[in-house]
Amino acid sequence: MKSITMILGILLCCGCRSDVAQQDAIAIARSKGADVRISISGDAQRVDLRRCELDEELKKAIALMPAIETLLVGKAFSDNDLDVLDNLTALKNLDLSRTQVTVVGLERLAQFRLLEFLSLNGMTLSDADMEAVTTLRQLKSLSLVDAKVSEASVKKFFEQNPDCTVAQ
Repeated sequence: MKSITMILGILLCCGCRSDVAQQDAIAIARSKGADVRISISGDAQRVDLRRCELDEELKKAIALMPAIETLLVGKAFSDNDLDVLDNLTALKNLDLSRTQVTVVGLERLAQFRLLEFLSLNGMTLSDADMEAVTTLRQLKSLSLVDAKVSEASVKKFFEQNPDCTVAQ
């Protein structure tokens, strides 16, 4: 028993984020219907919220999982919910498909320097929306399947982001 306590103490001292608070947050998210996949270190790595109602308790739980690399949200997700992303410093993949996110929300994505994949499937995107997406120069892949978007906006995106793959 003493050795288990010592090992847990070492893990927590070494900065392992798999602490009790995160484990409780994962349990809360799962109890609300989220699909949470964890890494070998015990950190939440992929979270699918598409079958959940994003209430305040779930938002607080997500904030305790900063190592999330992939986040999928549901169609009720809007600009008002983007604060859930603020602590996700490792975010690489974001699926905003069929959400109610507008240009205001898309402009906020610029703070996520590691964001490589963005899915906006099924959304209606104005030229202003696409202008905000165009500023995300670090993107490697953009998915616009079933999205309503002007050809001119897509062309401008390609011109300014030639290394990004776009699925339509």
